[in-house]
Amino acid sequence: MSLRLSRISNCILIHVGDLGIGFYHPEKQKSHLSHLNDFLLEKNIQMLVCRGNHDDPAFFKDSHPINGEHSNIRLVEDYTYLTINGKSFLFVGGAISIDRAYPHRIEGRTYWKDEPFRLHDDYPNLPKCDVLITHSAPSGLFPCDGMANIQGFFEDDPNLKGELVSERCNIRLVFDAVQPKAIAYGHFHKSNFEVVDGCKAKCLNINEIWELTI
Repeated sequence: MSLRLSRISNCILIHVGDLGIGFYHPEKQKSHLSHLNDFLLEKNIQMLVCRGNHDDPAFFKDSHPINGEHSNIRLVEDYTYLTINGKSFLFVGGAISIDRAYPHRIEGRTYWKDEPFRLHDDYPNLPKCDVLITHSAPSGLFPCDGMANIQGFFEDDPNLKGELVSERCNIRLVFDAVQPKAIAYGHFHKSNFEVVDGCKAKCLNINEIWELTI
């Protein structure tokens, strides 16, 4: 348990993905979630989880039983709008796993073909939101290093680079359509904050907590 998490209470906590849902044996996962829910209940924290690439997409449906089993944990379905403290939040998860071609990634257990970000069929007409929650980032936002640190992954997966570029461009299409005042995302294992055209943009590192005010 993160020390910083143990110090907060009475709030809504938004998780930007990679909770690890689907990676564990069902009984082990049930136990983990039960303990987490007990902690959140004691601290009066409601946790809303956006889908990451290290999460089984099948669980991120409003109708999935897991959402009825835990009072303080909700796995939020893609393209869900929620009103939180009077502000409109849009959740759109998913991302491509850069190590998807590696032997340790087993389809249906630690890798899912439908884990990438999915562009809404009618994205230009999505309602505006105050805050956009994604797992990966729109193009034009941090990181903008040309993927210099992951070049090795392209050798075993020749389509990967093009698909990563396309995915971030698609997230940008949603970003431009909904015109958020703030966006929060993870995925890159780095921390960064910037303001782009008046929009607060926060890339969260592992276990990092950011208090959003807009």
